[in-house]
Amino acid sequence: MLSRCRVLNAKERTWSKLSHRLYSTSLNLGPNYEISQEIKTRGPWVMTQDISPTEIRKLDATLGSHIPIQGSSQSSFAVPPGYHLIFFNDISQEAELSPDGYHKSQAPDATLFPARMWLKGSIEFNHSVSPLITTTVASAIEQISKVDYKAKFTDPNDPLSHCSERIDVSMDRYLYSSSVADLNPHDVISSVPWVIKEKRSLAYFSPPPVSTASSREHTFTRIITPRYKTEPTYSHTFTPTNVTLFRYSALTFNSHRIHYDPLYASQVEGLPDCVVHGPFTVSLALAWIYNSVLPQMSKTLGKDLKIKRYSYRSLLPLFVNEKITVHAMPLNDKTNTFDLWMQNHRGSQCTSGTIEIE
Repeated sequence: MLSRCRVLNAKERTWSKLSHRLYSTSLNLGPNYEISQEIKTRGPWVMTQDISPTEIRKLDATLGSHIPIQGSSQSSFAVPPGYHLIFFNDISQEAELSPDGYHKSQAPDATLFPARMWLKGSIEFNHSVSPLITTTVASAIEQISKVDYKAKFTDPNDPLSHCSERIDVSMDRYLYSSSVADLNPHDVISSVPWVIKEKRSLAYFSPPPVSTASSREHTFTRIITPRYKTEPTYSHTFTPTNVTLFRYSALTFNSHRIHYDPLYASQVEGLPDCVVHGPFTVSLALAWIYNSVLPQMSKTLGKDLKIKRYSYRSLLPLFVNEKITVHAMPLNDKTNTFDLWMQNHRGSQCTSGTIEIE
């Protein structure tokens, strides 16, 4: 059935946001525009959890199969950079999940927007306050910061033509090294120092008008050439396996089926195989910097270094059982800022990012 698109009135035009390189800049809206506005009203969410050293060691074992990991034999220690991603995750019951296994808290109706993608994010560490420590209780507050609606029409002049829709949802997450469960979340955000501040952006897509297998194949085989022509300063190659992805899904309580169900990934989503989690690439990149790159730099500079901020973007999907190489290169000869990116087995750049150290 064709989706009908309506025309904005003068009042709505003042706040409509429809500009995107893949989408029409027409002042038409698709049938599910109101969903994007409803999402803005959700939250905030407060999550409080024991920071278990056992979970940290499980992630050590998962990442340690692919990169060097220092680890800790103590019962109480600071959570390493990137490991916070295995805490404060949605724990919806199975009946509350979308058909693809993903949780619905910040998502539109999965029957209307069945495809989703982790777009980008940033993580900032506040070293002036106590870090997250294992064997203690900590909290996280998540709130929706921005919702963008975009529409594309097969014929912008025909209101009966198919309307492909996209909703981008951005979230802010604030992590605290003690429980804030009994406090007003808005008051906490405005007055209590956070230990980690994270931004996440996800995109949700409506079904395409026709089969897009050929166009999706083009996406999977596309080559994005990194801008650096010289050998990166630091590099490491690894191959995530089905076990790797399953373990990370379990640790993050992420039941999105594209990460562990190859039949669903190929037959329903039209993917060549299971997709490597966006958060997994973040955890691994930060762990690699923390365990391999910073010790070398600290020895050279004669001082201890810490990760201050990491900003990243997903460019192309990465797939299970295919080699991935992570690279780091000083940005414009700066000693405290690095470009950090990943390339697939074809040499195509699949993620981009910038990491700041102090």
